Amino acid sequence: MTKPVRPWQHPTEQPATEAAWVAGFFDGEGTVYAHRSGPRRYLNLTIANTDMESLERCQRVLGGAIYERRVAADRLPMFVLKVARQPAVEAALALLDPYLSGKRQQQLATARALVGANPPIQPRRGWPRGVPRGRPTTADCPECGRAIGVNTLRQHVQAHASLSPAG
Repeated sequence: MTKPVRPWQHPTEQPATEAAWVAGFFDGEGTVYAHRSGPRRYLNLTIANTDMESLERCQRVLGGAIYERRVAADRLPMFVLKVARQPAVEAALALLDPYLSGKRQQQLATARALVGANPPIQPRRGWPRGVPRGRPTTADCPECGRAIGVNTLRQHVQAHASLSPAG
């Protein structure tokens, strides 16, 4: 996807029946995914279809931009409505949420939890300064408070248990 066929458009006020229609269309044709940008993840909402009029109808309700996707020469042209700006994505999901199927609502909850946690992930080039790599190498012993290597922590704690009187 390069230059939009229909540029970014803010959503316009629509009746509830239009939001319900778009929710049904999104339920069947749309997707929400977590997009990685640097060390953070963001939600993107897309709807792909060959019918430009249906996507324009969705664009009026949700906002976003419509792009043309490359397809084989013997196929119909494919268009994609993409909503990527975070306030617009959250507003669109809040608008669609009451009308979506239970399975789609579970998928959205999972995607929101993934993005909400936003764990530090390794960027594509190098590692940011001040962020430890991988798993921690030491942990504090709950008995004595010493920093012990995570590979030997279990044996260290067992040694404390064997030294303490059985009671």
